[in-house]
Amino acid sequence: MTREIQIEMSMLAWAFALGICLRLVFHGAELLRKLCFRGRIASACLDILYWMLASAAVYGLMYRYASGTLRGIILLFTLSGLVFMTAIDRRIGRKIKKHVKNC
Repeated sequence: MTREIQIEMSMLAWAFALGICLRLVFHGAELLRKLCFRGRIASACLDILYWMLASAAVYGLMYRYASGTLRGIILLFTLSGLVFMTAIDRRIGRKIKKHVKNC
């Protein structure tokens, strides 16, 4: 495997991991919104802060690694990480709800 292909594969792995991290940060923001920031303005500010962080992280990944042909694939892998983590969150949530109902 050539060095260029190794760099591209590691970049795609980083994009997938970034998607997972962004979902975890979003989950944390949801918890903060439910626990601390109940007002509309505070929730809106928290959402804006999240999207600024997410866009800066994705832009930084694209700026650091990508040539022009891989930018769409980076976005696809980041989205795949988000969807993957969302599916895991839902499964864990269902198991917790079943466990709470049975207790």
